[in-house]
This record gives sequence, C-alpha cells and structure tokens, in this order.
Amino acid sequence: MVKAGVSPRKAWARGVAWATKGYQQLKRRYGPRYTSAMLGAAFVGLFLPVPGSTLLCVAVVVAIAEVHRAISRSCTTPPDAHS
Repeated sequence: MVKAGVSPRKAWARGVAWATKGYQQLKRRYGPRYTSAMLGAAFVGLFLPVPGSTLLCVAVVVAIAEVHRAISRSCTTPPDAHS
C-alpha cells in the first residue's frame, strides 16, 4: 500500500516494481506461454459483462497450467529413480 505523502513518481515506481516481480514469479512457475495466456485471459475477462469473469478466465488458464506442470514433472523423473 502506498503511504500518503509519497510522490507520484515513487508510487508509480513501486507499482511497476511490484507488477514486474509478480510477472517474473508467474513466468518462472508456468513459463512464458502460460503467463501470456493468463494475462490475455485477464484482459478478455475485463470486458465481459459478467461479475467475476476476470477471475474465472484466469482460473481456467491456471488450472490447465497446473495440470500441465504436474504431468511434465512426473514425466521427467531421473532414470535411476525407478531402480
């Protein structure tokens, strides 16, 4: 939260830093394609006239990304793990 008395430039810089950090965390967890899909879904959801549509759109992409992540991790077990 931005404190009262903080210059608009500092507030903007903090907001940009916060958004960049969040984007990098998503990108590290899901990869660049799913991150872009999440941002696209959020953008599309903003313009739907249904309450909660942004969250619903992003939730669908996150669910697919989590399933893909779980499957890809289970397929990349080391060869000596089965011995």
